Amino acid sequence: MEEWKDVPGYEGLYQVSDQGRVRSFPRVVVEWDPRWGSQRERRIKGRTLTPFQSGKGYLQVALHRDGRGDRFYVHQLVLIAFIGPCPDGKECCHGNGNPADNRLENLRWGTKTENLMDAVRHGTFGLGEDHHKAKLTEEDVRSIRLLYKRRIPGHGAESVAKQFGVCPNNIRAIVQGKTWRHVK
Repeated sequence: MEEWKDVPGYEGLYQVSDQGRVRSFPRVVVEWDPRWGSQRERRIKGRTLTPFQSGKGYLQVALHRDGRGDRFYVHQLVLIAFIGPCPDGKECCHGNGNPADNRLENLRWGTKTENLMDAVRHGTFGLGEDHHKAKLTEEDVRSIRLLYKRRIPGHGAESVAKQFGVCPNNIRAIVQGKTWRHVK
């Protein structure tokens, strides 16, 4: 059976469920009506909110209070309502790697390292050229290492970095095996 709890800070206005759904209560709001130059009451029906997706696939909702709206991640609302505030140094972890699965059984507070290890385990962590910020391909990395291995004059970290459009520190880290370790 789905369990509902008040959203902390929005008691009496919104609730979140252990299944990752958010609903609003019926209420009356007073707002300024510019057509009549006065305030008027408007009734708002209670309903289950339709979340929208962030660029990375996380579901968000907009909650309104005192004439102001703020966006919240659904996974954070679930954890805060059912488990409590986020402890220092922790973040939300999705157990199955699906950022849209906000069921309480799939969520926990964990460290950044635990979250990254989860991403590696689910295959959602972009490694090498699959990483969203990658500027190099695996073939580029092999070429960089080959240039260093042959000790070709004029192919130091600065010139190779310029050739591949990265900084010299990236080149040194590749050659020393600190990054791109998975490429042989």
